[in-house]
Amino acid sequence: GRIRQSPESRPRRQRRNSNPSSEAFYFKLFIGSAIPDDFRLDIFSSTGSSVHVAGNEALSMLHVGTNEIQLKAVGVDGSPLPPGIYIYRFMVVTAGKQFVESGRLVVVR
Repeated sequence: GRIRQSPESRPRRQRRNSNPSSEAFYFKLFIGSAIPDDFRLDIFSSTGSSVHVAGNEALSMLHVGTNEIQLKAVGVDGSPLPPGIYIYRFMVVTAGKQFVESGRLVVVR
């Protein structure tokens, strides 16, 4: 699923590219009129362990319009993720409203 809300000025994730992948995943995020107050992209193993987190450090790179976020298929220690199914959780907070989406990512080697 996609993050859906209206009006058009609210952030929304447009689509997920390159799934499955062995190298990286790409997320497109549309921002209508205001940069988010909070941003987080978590990746979890199929057992629920956190394997990667991207957070507010990315806020300074976001701009109004379409943003592409690249997430390499590596764990927090920088080593390649083993093949398998992972869960992403994408969260954006703008003007006090939280938008959350989750889905699957597949790593192949």
